[in-house]
Amino acid sequence: MAERVNVYIADIQYYMDETHFTEGLSHISKERRETIGRLRAHKDKVRSLCCGLLLHYGLHDLGYTGSESWETAYGEKGKPTFPDYPDVCFNLSHSGDYVACAIAKAPVGIDIQNERKTIPGMNRAVCPEDDLDVLYGTEEERHLHILESFSAKEAYLKYTGMGMSLGFSNVHVDRKAGTACMADGSGGAFLQRIEVPDRTDYRVYVCFSRLFSVYTKIPHNNLIHEKFSSNE
Repeated sequence: MAERVNVYIADIQYYMDETHFTEGLSHISKERRETIGRLRAHKDKVRSLCCGLLLHYGLHDLGYTGSESWETAYGEKGKPTFPDYPDVCFNLSHSGDYVACAIAKAPVGIDIQNERKTIPGMNRAVCPEDDLDVLYGTEEERHLHILESFSAKEAYLKYTGMGMSLGFSNVHVDRKAGTACMADGSGGAFLQRIEVPDRTDYRVYVCFSRLFSVYTKIPHNNLIHEKFSSNE
């Protein structure tokens, strides 16, 4: 039987308002507030806030009450974990106006990407030179193919816990088959692409070690209210 990965996706616009942003700060950990304090751009602060709120929203939705006080630890490459709750694995991502969170009972990776111009050198780093979709597609097709590959590989890198230290060139993904692995064939995992409702300009990929089904929930704007009402 396929295991379940719970995915939550939220729009950050509600918390761009200073009043809502300030209210949100009182519902996240001291550690995340300190992280937010080191950020310069307001939108970066809001994305970080919403990542924290969405994580606790998801945990409450799954019945893990009191999760705001859970201590977070970080792996060698920066992947966050709950050391006191090893059976609760999560991963966070943000891009543009959205944040995403995946929660499962085994290591999981998630990446959300907003369509944007590819940065110089990205094509070669993400896609192998013999990738026919890149060589012979139209400019728009090549652009979308690169973004899809970027998001899928990023999800795999985050799933492994290695992050960007591993490098895109060391990862192979087959989006049609829904699989990912190291370039040498080791470390195989499964991928799924998720749609953001009414936003075709976003790509979301989830990576998990086994065949899995995805439960997706799109909370309303006010994550604080939703978080505490979800178990009523």
